[in-house]
Amino acid sequence: MDRNCKSAHLGATIAALPCKITGHVNALGITDMKNLSRQFKTIEGCSPLEYRKEHTPKNN
Repeated sequence: MDRNCKSAHLGATIAALPCKITGHVNALGITDMKNLSRQFKTIEGCSPLEYRKEHTPKNN
């Protein structure tokens, strides 16, 4: 899986599933969270945590 594809997959899963972001990262076979966060921010424009906060549906 290339970097953009991994970023898109991570973005979709962190918004949809409530488990820790590191669990999603490990499932993708990525071992360097700092590097992934930097790459994700370059591609998506925000950190994985910010992405989750912006894209997780609100249950009101």
